[in-house]
Parts: sequence; structure tokens; C-alpha cells
Amino acid sequence: GVAFWPKAQQYRHVIPDNPRGMICNCNLYDLIPDSAMRAAEISVLPAVLNSTLVALFKTYYGRYAGTEGNLKTEVVDVNLLEVPDVRGVSKVVARRVLAAFGRMQARPTQPLVEADFMQCHTVEHVKQLARRPVGLSDELYQPDRRALDDAVLEMIGVADPKDRARLLDELYLETARHYRQIRIIEVQKQVQRT
Repeated sequence: GVAFWPKAQQYRHVIPDNPRGMICNCNLYDLIPDSAMRAAEISVLPAVLNSTLVALFKTYYGRYAGTEGNLKTEVVDVNLLEVPDVRGVSKVVARRVLAAFGRMQARPTQPLVEADFMQCHTVEHVKQLARRPVGLSDELYQPDRRALDDAVLEMIGVADPKDRARLLDELYLETARHYRQIRIIEVQKQVQRT
């Protein structure tokens, strides 16, 4: 496949590309593109799979295992997942997507939940943090992530840069809100379990 889809995911969204055509095991799925796709379209696919759109969309197709915020996605879930269509991507947008993805690959991917919540391990502390307005995680402030997501929105037909900026702000806020809620529940359940 051109990329690997991890069966289990938690706070980070990483879909590794597979330029060497390595074989995966049962905890990763090979992502094999449609044979009718052009090479340029296939090259963009792993980048698009790493977009914040896909990071949020996947949560509607998988199921959470236990109470630790660990999302499990089976083959059936990945096959049903709504993914931005790379077919017909323009050369200009493809270059933008690939350039942003290349920059993302040069750094560690961070969680999509705010750092304070990741450092929190008590119910009292998590309740205190939950009273704050929703903030973005460090990952959602990364310029390369925003560049990738902006290019993906353009690829799917959002032509106006102002519209894309507004949509990205909303996407990031909803993504942060979702991952925050997962972390709040995880902390509460960890304490209950002990």
C-alpha cells in the first residue's frame, strides 16, 4: 500500500506513508489506492490522510475501546471513512499539499488535545481545566498543519482563502473540543478504576 492506517489511535493522528512498499502487520492496514488513479493523485493521498479533516472524521467511524480514549478502527470503518477526493487534484494544489506534508514529516507529531490536559491526572484538576474556554493543542498551531489543511480545503473546492481560513478555525476548534472531551472522560475513568 501507499500508506498505513493504524488500527488503534488515541490523541495523535499519524497515517505513515509507505514509499518503500513495506508489508504491515495486523495492527496496521495497507492503504491501496484505486488502480485508475494517476501517480500524481496517489502521491497526494498519504498527505491528505494526515489532514485534520480526516483526524476528526475518523472519530465518527471507529469505536472507543474501554475508557482510555483509544479509538479502534477496523477495515470496515476505514472503507466507510469520508476522505477528501484526490482525483483531479491540480498540480499547483498537489505541490502545496506535498510541501506541507514534507514539512510535517520533518518534526514529531503532537497530540490533538491541549498540553495541560495531557499533564492532568486527577478529577479535580481536569474539572478545573474544563472550565477554561477550549484552546488549541500545540499541533493545531503548527504552520505546516495549517498549510496542509488549507491546501486540502482548496482541493475539495473551497476557492476563497478567507472562507478556508474561517473553516479551518472552526475545524480546529471542534477538533480541540472533541479531543478535550475524550481526555476528560479518560482521566475520570482512570481515577474510578484505581
